[in-house]
Amino acid sequence: MGYRSDITCIMYATDKDNAGQPMVNEFIKQRIPNPSKGDGMPELFKYFTFDEDKALFQAESWKWYPDFDEVKTLTSIFSEFAETFCTGAVEDTYAIEFMRLGEDYTDFEGWDRGASQGRLSLYRNIQID
Repeated sequence: MGYRSDITCIMYATDKDNAGQPMVNEFIKQRIPNPSKGDGMPELFKYFTFDEDKALFQAESWKWYPDFDEVKTLTSIFSEFAETFCTGAVEDTYAIEFMRLGEDYTDFEGWDRGASQGRLSLYRNIQID
């Protein structure tokens, strides 16, 4: 079974009319392992969606251990995007936001880079069984 986390990462252009989003989407697609080319990890692609205003990775109940190949691949993609597009310059027109929420109430990781618009939010709620 193991410890599980929910993960969301959004990468997007913030320029007028999201004109840079096609480039963002293509950049990410090129870095996702492609099973038709023998890259393995075919399950990764199904967790991505590409829209006119974002590239989104979202997975629930994942074993997010740093030494797992899938996690290494994803953190590499996210890091490369941040380093390439989110330079920290005032004129940045790209952003990345990442959140990971673990099973433990205090286990949370979140960060953003670039011209972040705060598109990810975390809400915890109380349920009565």
